[in-house]
Amino acid sequence: MRDKPAANGTPAPRHRRFECWDAEDAFILKGLALLLTPLLVKLLSKAISLHSLAVNVRFSINADATAPTFPRRKTKTRWKRRTRIPKMSVFDQIPDGELRAAAFLALGRLRAEKGVLTADDLQAGFEFGGERIPFANSRRGIWKPKRMQRLLSIKTVHPKPGGKIWYSDQYTAREEVYRAEEHVTYAFQGTDPASFDNQWLREAMLNQVPLIYFFGVAPGRYEALFPIFIEDWSAASLSARVAVGRMAGAGSVVVPSDAGDRRYAMREVKQRLHQASFREAILSAYKMLR
Repeated sequence: MRDKPAANGTPAPRHRRFECWDAEDAFILKGLALLLTPLLVKLLSKAISLHSLAVNVRFSINADATAPTFPRRKTKTRWKRRTRIPKMSVFDQIPDGELRAAAFLALGRLRAEKGVLTADDLQAGFEFGGERIPFANSRRGIWKPKRMQRLLSIKTVHPKPGGKIWYSDQYTAREEVYRAEEHVTYAFQGTDPASFDNQWLREAMLNQVPLIYFFGVAPGRYEALFPIFIEDWSAASLSARVAVGRMAGAGSVVVPSDAGDRRYAMREVKQRLHQASFREAILSAYKMLR
């Protein structure tokens, strides 16, 4: 559109050139601007990308083929996953390792479910290879199942009030545990060090076999301590010294290597036995009052 001249023939002032546009023309121009702006932005971006590509191609073509090359620096992948080597279990290094590992796994589940175990729990045992194997013998404190070459468990019975005392450590075991710092003394079966029960203890010491210790906290009630290791066997004192280890997973145990490990394990044992004994004493008093 042209500017309309004034009445005397002179052109209209510069600032009044667009006054002749009506509202419809302004609306059309505004709509065109809104439609064309995104398109122009896209075209500009595409042009910049093509220009960068052309520069890179030209640089690669004109590059001197005889120019010295430098070895690329090897960069480490930040989140590269490492292949972990499975840790060898102590159960793989001893006879009956698979059966012993199954016993420890079943006992761990049972202890987590019930806490203090009963004599029936020990006799019920665990299942392995379609056979039910007891955790302990109901009549003997040292137990080796027929299917195993090495000892599985030892047991200290809490005597009933007025009951017969079979072994010297039945009354003194609890006090000795609370006094002990690194080891617990376990009395032999009988007075003959050469008996098969006591020789099983000696074999367990020589081979560092992880065992289970069922410690009586009340008549017919036991706290399961495992893994434990026989660290000393004395025919003169008719006793063995027991050290407590710890589980490091479903199939691995940690042998106490120094005095610090043994003392830490004994503190945990004292805490567990104190809690279990206190709980059983409360339950026993409650039953008497009923």
